[in-house]
Amino acid sequence: MITSKQLRNSWIKFYEERGHKNIGAVSLIGDGSTGVMFNVAGMQPLMPYLLGKKHPSGKTRLCNVQGCVRTVDIDSVGDATHFTFFEMMGNWSLGDYFKKEKTRWTFEFLTEVLGFDKEKICSTVFEGNDAVKKDTETAELLKSLGIKEENIFFLPKKDNWWELEGTVDTPCGPDNEWFYPREDGKDSSDFLTGNRYVEIGNDVYMQYKKKEGGKYEELDHKNVDTGFGLDRLLVFLNGLDDGYKTDLFDDAIKYLEKVSGLSYDNDEKARKAMRIIADHTRTATMLIGDANGITPSNTGAGYILRRLLRRAIRYCKNINIDAEKMCEVSKIFIEKVYDEAYPLLLQKESYIIEEITKEIK
Repeated sequence: MITSKQLRNSWIKFYEERGHKNIGAVSLIGDGSTGVMFNVAGMQPLMPYLLGKKHPSGKTRLCNVQGCVRTVDIDSVGDATHFTFFEMMGNWSLGDYFKKEKTRWTFEFLTEVLGFDKEKICSTVFEGNDAVKKDTETAELLKSLGIKEENIFFLPKKDNWWELEGTVDTPCGPDNEWFYPREDGKDSSDFLTGNRYVEIGNDVYMQYKKKEGGKYEELDHKNVDTGFGLDRLLVFLNGLDDGYKTDLFDDAIKYLEKVSGLSYDNDEKARKAMRIIADHTRTATMLIGDANGITPSNTGAGYILRRLLRRAIRYCKNINIDAEKMCEVSKIFIEKVYDEAYPLLLQKESYIIEEITKEIK
């Protein structure tokens, strides 16, 4: 069993040992520069520096674990895999190292830190097109690390390429996605047709500049952007098929079972309700307790928060518990789950609970 704190700390330690500055997590609340209410990806706050601006730290090697909020698929929350808050483990090179170092470090993290079998690791790379050459460089580096040639798949632009849509003179490039099988005993020939493989993470190589007319030119200063989903990886590493069975949610679910007298495992209706209450309470806790914290309102981001809280309240009623029990769920996330990673939550605990209580009333 690997815990969320162990995984988070392992990531930061690994990249700090390789000269990266831990820049910490920035606010979940969008600053308006990207046109979205919340940060929805680990690299989003770093876009100015990937576009050429010097980072305030003065460093060209960065890492962090960044919280994100995504509510576009809020109605899917209640199943085993959807969350409105999640964390992305990231590291970046701003014109520093490139493919050789990054492929090796990702491989080392997967095999030496997490214990993945190199014989089973699969990877996808860009197959090339009329505008940009095939990414054989990454494929050869993967093979040199010991990844089987038959486990390396060349895929088209829609699968293995990153760029900002509708822009010109912006960095872009191929990405290298890492996968691992859910089960043993089969070869990798069904990779493209089945869902047996789980995406572990993604390394983006910003080596081109996008020009007018669908043309691309090589950049002098190339960047690396890496994203590994902590919540998803935690599920996989612990051999689970339910995202609400990790230590991120374990105490919250057990508390909801206790106060409702219902079983998470044996009652489908209760299970859906408990997932929604736990997820939405966690996200509300993070948004209210953020450095740029918001409160429920009828406009903008505050309305999204209000909708989350009221949906959770409705599901409390579905399993016949007092909605104020959500405050105890919030305390679990503040005091047990995110106390180390987000110490500001502890400082704002009474305020967070007060705001949730006001919305419930």
